[in-house]
Amino acid sequence: MTAGADPSRPNPEEHLSGLIERITFHNGETGFAVMQVKVRGQKDLVTVLGTLPEVKAGEWVDARAAG
Repeated sequence: MTAGADPSRPNPEEHLSGLIERITFHNGETGFAVMQVKVRGQKDLVTVLGTLPEVKAGEWVDARAAG
């Protein structure tokens, strides 16, 4: 962490890739989605929030933290 960095904000260099196991929520108008993603090296599913025009379980997601 850099000096003076806000620990509550995500690191803009954070990145993850994985298989979307489940769509918890998706708003077709705004594109906002809550997904459960299986990430290599993680025992549990990882919750990913984002904006996508369309999303389906079984698709691959490549996500980066918004900064």
